Amino acid sequence: MRKFQIFLFIEACLLTGALIMMVSEHFSRFLLMLLLFLLLIRYYTGKQGNNFILVAVSILFFFIIMLNPFVILAIFVALIYSLFLLYPMMNQEREDTNLVFEDVITVKREKKIAGLGTSTTSQATRPVVLMISISFASWGRIPFI
Repeated sequence: MRKFQIFLFIEACLLTGALIMMVSEHFSRFLLMLLLFLLLIRYYTGKQGNNFILVAVSILFFFIIMLNPFVILAIFVALIYSLFLLYPMMNQEREDTNLVFEDVITVKREKKIAGLGTSTTSQATRPVVLMISISFASWGRIPFI
């Protein structure tokens, strides 16, 4: 839990730095205000049609966000943290696993009564046990049956 709290603190600091850097520049601040203003107009007018300016401003603002060095660093920290969490799971030894499935099979048999032309059906049930042995190789997650 402590590792996750440290990760959240680092990510919050990086994304706060990204927000401060985006708002400090004039062009990105203008695009943010234009984007919010266009969304406000779209909300109050209720138009659902194509709005070229809104789409263009959204794409430009997305590029401003993604080209911010703090955002790029936050993405790399998240990737490194996820690899740090997955490393013990990737290197653990795998053992043979025996899976046992129990199923009940119903068999229907028809008997014809001579002379009457009718048939009766009887049902017989019997349990079937199926055993499968699966082993995972230590070099990958490919099961061998």
